[in-house]
Amino acid sequence: MRSAFAANSVVFSGSRLLRVDSLRPEISQIVLVGDKGEEFVSSFDEFHERVARGQYRWVSNSATTPIAEIPVRHLTKTERCALDHRLELLELVRRGRNDEKSWSAIIVQLDEYCRTQGITVPNLRTLQRWRKADHIATATDQLAPFYSARGNKRPFKTLEDLDFEETVTDEIFKWFCETDKFNVSQITKLVNHRCRERAEERNMFFKGISRRSIGRRLKALTQTLLTFGRVDKTTYAQEMRGAIKKLVVERPYERVEVDATPLDVFCCDENGKIIGRPTCYAGIDSATGAIVMIKCSIQKPSQDFVLSALEFCFSPKGEEFSQKYNLKHPWLAPTSLESIVLDNAQEHHGGVVLNALRYLNTVIDYPMAGKPQAKPYIERFFGTLKAHLINTCPGSVVSQSKMEKDPIGRAMTQNLYTVAELEALIIRWVADVYMQTPSSRLESRFGVGTSPAKAMALLKQQYVVLPPPNPEEFRAACLRYHSQELTLSRVGISFDTMTYHSRELDHLYKELGMKRKVQVRYYPLDCLEIFVVDPRNRDNLIVARNREPAMPLISFEEARAIRKSHRKSDAALSGEEYQAAHVRMLRENHAKAKSGKVGDRNRAARQAEREAHRQQQLRERVVQDAPAASLSAQPLIAAPRRKKMRGGDSV
Repeated sequence: MRSAFAANSVVFSGSRLLRVDSLRPEISQIVLVGDKGEEFVSSFDEFHERVARGQYRWVSNSATTPIAEIPVRHLTKTERCALDHRLELLELVRRGRNDEKSWSAIIVQLDEYCRTQGITVPNLRTLQRWRKADHIATATDQLAPFYSARGNKRPFKTLEDLDFEETVTDEIFKWFCETDKFNVSQITKLVNHRCRERAEERNMFFKGISRRSIGRRLKALTQTLLTFGRVDKTTYAQEMRGAIKKLVVERPYERVEVDATPLDVFCCDENGKIIGRPTCYAGIDSATGAIVMIKCSIQKPSQDFVLSALEFCFSPKGEEFSQKYNLKHPWLAPTSLESIVLDNAQEHHGGVVLNALRYLNTVIDYPMAGKPQAKPYIERFFGTLKAHLINTCPGSVVSQSKMEKDPIGRAMTQNLYTVAELEALIIRWVADVYMQTPSSRLESRFGVGTSPAKAMALLKQQYVVLPPPNPEEFRAACLRYHSQELTLSRVGISFDTMTYHSRELDHLYKELGMKRKVQVRYYPLDCLEIFVVDPRNRDNLIVARNREPAMPLISFEEARAIRKSHRKSDAALSGEEYQAAHVRMLRENHAKAKSGKVGDRNRAARQAEREAHRQQQLRERVVQDAPAASLSAQPLIAAPRRKKMRGGDSV
């Protein structure tokens, strides 16, 4: 999570330094004070818009939380003895590493020492863990084991130990699986009582089993054996409090759920050709149900798709945005996200997305795989979107009539939207319909008639939301991960089969000389320019632009897909051909559209089979009509055969 935006935070307006004097969320007012005492008053939305446009850049307070004093542990005799052995082993390891000995030689030396002391030699991973703890520990007692927290775990050496283990298991099955009336503490008493009776019958000593050990066995039992909802009230309350804490959110933008879904509607290109069904990527605020990001694409979900959705979330949403999409109600002002909930898809585990979100100090949360109920708000929004808008659009494959026999064929013959038109329609529906519709969940919290837009306005009066990252900061978050070492040549830099050059890069080449490696950073959504780290000043980035003048604004992934479809490099592919190839690639997606009915495919297969049978009959008829060879009336005479040689015959 990003640092708090509060009073005395520093804001830069170009080279000018401003200070946040006061924040009044109840009236949506921010007061900034300059270095000469002048005051600038603006609303929260206006301030966030200026930050998103790059006019303002804010720096959070660098106050640190004081670290509490670490309490001193009171070690037992066993823990003190184990600590002494650990320190001696670490000293032997330190001497061996200083003498540049290998780990195998060190292990041999430790084995000899442990045999003399009568202790077990630790493995290599344990030694490395101890060394790491030794480097960060502030006191030696922090390296001691915590035996009192491990429970009564003893090895089974005799038949008596195995008998007690069977007794404990039988009692747990009896009091945990067969009934739901006893909690962990009561089960522990029952198990100890039965084991003590068993020990008296066998005239043996029973030390006892702790509640922690019983709880550990119950936890392992619930992972391997599913009972009928067996859990005690305390455990149930603890688990439900943790689950509800994730779903019931107080502050806006504290938890944003993000997911993608395929839309059941066909889209076409600019020429009216069907290109397939698009994918919608959306993000919703858990506290208010407000939509913070919407993005549609015909391509499959990827890291570039996720970055484009985040770019939409942080981009300005002022008057130009409302005029572009013909909105009657303004879109929410851009803000930073405290935490984001992503599913376990492949595009959400890539290095680009993870490094960009971590660079922006956004907490990433992954729910359990196969559990859509962990993201209830975004799943509910997708259902509302499809039921109230997508199913009514031309090209939708969902029909409200039970008499419809070919909904897919009917949808493909209608007047279809392009992907950009469908995205604009969804944005307009979200801003003017969904955000203004009262929600029963919000009415129970804020009052009758509360919509997501009204709930967001009420919460912004109670809590201070963080400003969004400026364009340079978001681009730097992506550039921080994408970097490569490339050779600087006379014509510039050849990157991903495309050439980039600029006047500053030419000056750098003349100064450095030939065959010099430079670090190149790039923004994955823009193939028009790359950034070269100046080796003279690592903080300076030199912009190099694509040498193709008519290159469209597309991502590197789309450029690679176009090159793959053409099977040739950029040396023979100009910018104009890129644009034409982009359209042809969208048309080829028509082949991926689902066919009409199974009967149509069977009919086509039967027709192909009849055609193959007809061709076979034609070939047989040609063979039958061929003239046969004339036969002679003379009797047939067998060819002479040589007699076999026998043992007594002479040549």
